[in-house]
Amino acid sequence: MIALGSDHAGYELKLEIIKHLKEKGLAYKDYGTFTGDSVDYPVYGEAAARAVAAGECDCGIL
Repeated sequence: MIALGSDHAGYELKLEIIKHLKEKGLAYKDYGTFTGDSVDYPVYGEAAARAVAAGECDCGIL
């Protein structure tokens, strides 16, 4: 499982990554953000990193 996290600046790219992962049949979990509204990246980066550290996900893309 791949953990995904981004701020507003990376939101559109994250959507493209999700599309690619789906096409390849790869499992992922999206930790946000879920809109293009301005947000603080550490909130979403930390959530994805904690999932990897806890063994819930194998790796992450921020």
